[in-house]
Amino acid sequence: MMYVLLAVVFLLLGVGGILAYKNSKLITNIYGGGSGPRRSSLMYSVYNHSTFDAQSEAVQLFQVIVPSGINGIHSVENVGTTLILCRVSEGKGELILADAQSWMLNNIRQAAITGVPIQHEAFADNALSNGERMLIVNLEEAVKEAANLANHH
Repeated sequence: MMYVLLAVVFLLLGVGGILAYKNSKLITNIYGGGSGPRRSSLMYSVYNHSTFDAQSEAVQLFQVIVPSGINGIHSVENVGTTLILCRVSEGKGELILADAQSWMLNNIRQAAITGVPIQHEAFADNALSNGERMLIVNLEEAVKEAANLANHH
């Protein structure tokens, strides 16, 4: 009796394993698997004013004028450098959304440390996703905080 019970358990485990394997193969074929090319999430780039091409396919999301000399950024004039965060074609960017936000926040915070007021422009109408809308809101809040710090200096 014990041997029969063990044989049934092993048979059920074997059938379950085979079904799980076939199900996994079916899902892989339907939705694409790890062996195929993955879509890249590198969809964002930050340009300075001199390298930004208005005719390009890049869509502006946020622009900030950073005082010269901040974070290694130097401009020809002593006015500052305009940094433009853009969405580009998928796979053609250098950054994912989170890294783009971190990079811009770092530049805004570095500018805030100097006490020099910075200017910005948000292009909320160009945002396609909630993530991009939140990015714009977060960057605007950071600029407001930087302005408050600049007023206290």
